[in-house]
Formats: sequence, C-alpha cells, structure tokens
Amino acid sequence: MRKEEDIIKDGTEQDDPDAPMTAIVAILLAVVTVASVLALQGYFGKVQDAELRNKVVDVQPADLRKAREEGKALLEGYRWVDKEQGVVAIPIERAMELSMDRMVK
Repeated sequence: MRKEEDIIKDGTEQDDPDAPMTAIVAILLAVVTVASVLALQGYFGKVQDAELRNKVVDVQPADLRKAREEGKALLEGYRWVDKEQGVVAIPIERAMELSMDRMVK
C-alpha cells in the first residue's frame, strides 16, 4: 500500500534508497569479509603446519625407532658382556657416578 504523498504526478514512487547508508553498509560488509578471509587463512595455515608436523616431521621410521630403543636398552640396563670373565655392563648413569667417585678420590 502506497501513501498518496509518496506518489508524484507521473505515478512513480518518490522513496529513493538512502545512498550514504547503502555505501556504509557495503563498506562494512567488505571490511568484515576481508577480515574473515585473513583470519581463516591464518587459522588454516596453523592447522596445516601442525598436521604436516604430525604426519611427516614427528614420524620416525620403524627401523630407526627400533634401533633407538635397542641402543637405549643397552645404555640403561644391566647385562652380561662376558659371563665367563665376570664382565657386566651397567647403566650409563651409574657408570658416570662411579667414574666421578673415582675421580674425586
């Protein structure tokens, strides 16, 4: 329903859109869109780096992992080196303590 005062003599409406308000809304929408895109790019960049680190950098091959575990077991455990001679391997930490005690004495 149109009001009679909104209609001019030729039969068209006089109610024009508010150009300054339309421009302000368009500018705000553009700013929000750009900010959203930049925020999402930063977020996805961090997620991508974390995923790459988890899948590629932090993953060790099985043979390397096994070799490290075996080496660690050799350094941190007791075992016979030569049972007939009575030679025993001791954990590296204990060996360092004994060496320090000998050096101090």
